[in-house]
Amino acid sequence: HGLLFLAVTSIYHFLVVLGTNFYTFQWDILLIETGFLTGICFAPWRSLVLLPGGEHQAAVGSWPIRFLLFKLMFMSGVVKVQANCPTWQNLTALEFHFATQCLPGPLAWYIHQLPPLLL
Repeated sequence: HGLLFLAVTSIYHFLVVLGTNFYTFQWDILLIETGFLTGICFAPWRSLVLLPGGEHQAAVGSWPIRFLLFKLMFMSGVVKVQANCPTWQNLTALEFHFATQCLPGPLAWYIHQLPPLLL
């Protein structure tokens, strides 16, 4: 239900405001924005069963979520460029990213072995 999503998002927002230093990560804000957009755009407000023809509403409601995903990717790139880190400015960060990531995937070792030109 839409009201339930908004209530849970409001409670989490309250925890973020109280937690100040512990809840200032990018994913905390992303979680609040996603919960709000889900409560407004996707969750049904009248009943828990979607009525026929609700596909149009879901298609229209997906654009704010797509914009949120674009904003996340764009702002993540902006933060890395503004950090004045030479590996990001020279576009060489991927040369060691696959070897140093926290949870490497099964192909990480193979991708790390690729020549820098392909990365």
